[in-house]
Amino acid sequence: VSIGHALSGAILYSEFNTFSGKLKSLNIYLDTPVILNLLGFNGEFKRQSTQELTNILHEEKANMFILDTTRGEVDSIISDSYRWLDKGVYDLEKASKLLRYCHRNNISASDLEHTLVSLDSVLSENHITSTRVPSYNEKEFIIDETKLSEVIYQTYDSIIDNFDSELADQKGTIDRDVKVLSGIYRFRQGHKPKSIKDSKALFITSNTALAGVSQIGLISVFVFLHLYIRKF
Repeated sequence: VSIGHALSGAILYSEFNTFSGKLKSLNIYLDTPVILNLLGFNGEFKRQSTQELTNILHEEKANMFILDTTRGEVDSIISDSYRWLDKGVYDLEKASKLLRYCHRNNISASDLEHTLVSLDSVLSENHITSTRVPSYNEKEFIIDETKLSEVIYQTYDSIIDNFDSELADQKGTIDRDVKVLSGIYRFRQGHKPKSIKDSKALFITSNTALAGVSQIGLISVFVFLHLYIRKF
């Protein structure tokens, strides 16, 4: 349970063994929480679990990526905590999850600065390649992003205690989610997979609230959500 929705599913899901060694050409895009796990910002156990996940995917010949939108969010989260730690004065009740983790574990501003500098090396060591969200060149593969945004807002509000929509707007959280999920749909170019191997593109996240979007009736609009939540 502590590994999280995405990580435990990826390792334990029965179908994965069926395609052992046959994930070549499958493109997997890792979400921000997964990258933060890999960096050790959610504890050593989750770091090891995420490391195991990336090792398995690499061994199975899958291609792992971090989208530019996700990379920007990772940089922003770490940089924000760095600035507060550098100031030395902050309110823990209003602090981000990462800042609270750093405070509890005596992680300094210089430690976070080193993490930012070495991030490219960590990604490379784990065979994770940076790439961009696809453009809107082909109109038939564009989903209703306004409706998707509404669904995500509603789902977050119903699942997350004390969800602050204004803060989410300020940080651009929902916009990034919409951009990434819409991008995965364009990567698939309308393809409706029946298995992991056949998916073409998967987005792996441990964000339970975002996973909850798959329970909304609009799943037919963005079918890729079902696969990465159910299979991973």
